[in-house]
Amino acid sequence: MKRSGIVAVSFVGLSMLAVGCGSTGVSTTPAQIPSTGPTPTTPSTSSTPSATKAGVGDTIDLSGQTSGDVLAVTVVKVVDPDSANDGFSTPAAGDHYVSVQFRLSNIGKGSYQDDPFSDITAKDASGQSMQQDFMSSTTAGAQLDSSTNLAPGDQALGFETFDVPNGDKIAQVQYALSGGLYGNAGEWQIGNGQALPSAPPPSTGPAAPPTAHAPATTSANGAQAVVEQYFAAINAGNYALAWSLGGMNIQQGSYDSFVQGFAGTSSDTVTVVSASGNTVTVQLDAAQTDGTHKYFAGTYTVKDGVIVSADIH
Repeated sequence: MKRSGIVAVSFVGLSMLAVGCGSTGVSTTPAQIPSTGPTPTTPSTSSTPSATKAGVGDTIDLSGQTSGDVLAVTVVKVVDPDSANDGFSTPAAGDHYVSVQFRLSNIGKGSYQDDPFSDITAKDASGQSMQQDFMSSTTAGAQLDSSTNLAPGDQALGFETFDVPNGDKIAQVQYALSGGLYGNAGEWQIGNGQALPSAPPPSTGPAAPPTAHAPATTSANGAQAVVEQYFAAINAGNYALAWSLGGMNIQQGSYDSFVQGFAGTSSDTVTVVSASGNTVTVQLDAAQTDGTHKYFAGTYTVKDGVIVSADIH
């Protein structure tokens, strides 16, 4: 175990007593683009529901106790079911583990330090709260560190794991800085359709943006599925999703330059030549808006459901 259950429960109890102290409501509105570094912009704290509610793959900017506390939080994926890595931890009788992966990006002017365990909650469709579990890692990957400490521009990536009754699903997750004592909370709709597929999706791009979750493991099939989802997102024009699936790691520049890089491309057809461990070898046909084609080949490396590097020529 990486956290003290007594400390966590005490903190949550204090949070409940102090609800409203500096709190500015719940935001369900996704950020227009992922935030990649410190910014003076004050995040939206509106609690008014928007036409588009945040879901898996979306980022919400959250404010904290001071004007310099600004955290961009992304729900990256949901792993349902999951299992512990320690060989002895098991969910309660009649329950199963579900893990939700979060990416935390400090886009404020000051350092961010907190225990995400106290900041994250989950509910099912009926509003029943899900019990969090204390563990260091599961088959899905490492948990968020209890002593998360981010300098401006730094990121953290990890899971929080819940006990969920068999036959039930997590329908909603929330992240509130300082356990909800200060600033606004972010809320993501998960839904029953967000569970991970047991097989990779087709390599052709869907008509609508795909879900943001990636496979639970970095096995050959899982790594291949991440690469295919990355290109499906590009073909659907969902560049924010493509950025979160690995564009931020392979793009030498900002999110805006990442998007601009596809200005002359009408579609990308990716062919997976092979997948071995975390490495996916591909051939790429990039159809241009002027009717010509550009051809590339190389490899993508996937770790924890995200492309971490690329060697494409």
